[in-house]
Amino acid sequence: MKTFLYFLAVLGCSVLCPVFGVDATPAISDKSIVMIGDSITHQGNWEQVLGRNDVVNWGIPGYTTGQLAWTFKDIIREHPRVKIVFLEGGINDLTLGVPSDRIFTNYVQAIAWWRGHGVIPVVQSVVLKTDEPGTNAVIIDLDARLHAYCNANHVEFLELNTVLTSNGHLNPDLSTDGTHLQPAAYPLWAGLVKASLARLGQ
Repeated sequence: MKTFLYFLAVLGCSVLCPVFGVDATPAISDKSIVMIGDSITHQGNWEQVLGRNDVVNWGIPGYTTGQLAWTFKDIIREHPRVKIVFLEGGINDLTLGVPSDRIFTNYVQAIAWWRGHGVIPVVQSVVLKTDEPGTNAVIIDLDARLHAYCNANHVEFLELNTVLTSNGHLNPDLSTDGTHLQPAAYPLWAGLVKASLARLGQ
């Protein structure tokens, strides 16, 4: 029955839409900025904290940097007018035991992929954790490598830890569990994104 009704709806639109001047073609997304990342990105209300309506939240909980790369083609397909992507990720990789060298390589490949598609990539640092000095030491080293690579290759790099951490770890007042962020953290993060967009003429 559902199939029959769907058939009638499609048939009706194919007949009536041209008659009444209704365009049945799906609208093309006009979003130009995409926030790519894991659950830390996913939990942000980006259009609200950035004060603009051309932003896509492409945060996928649980995804590693390698898994996020699988979805890049989907972003291009769903948002063909994207101009700038902000890349965040790595904490899930480290939790799963992915070597920091592999994470670094994934970022380098992501930068090349987006540039190859005419999109500006902005790399964001891996956010430190609360009271995990071993993991934080790895993150600090990885962030330093990413920052140096970005500087050498003229890529914007946002050091999120300058606004989200204190005393070498994620500020407990800005975190829900030592990894994820409180709502109050996102306006601080957004301030760095806004400054980056201004530098990029957006």
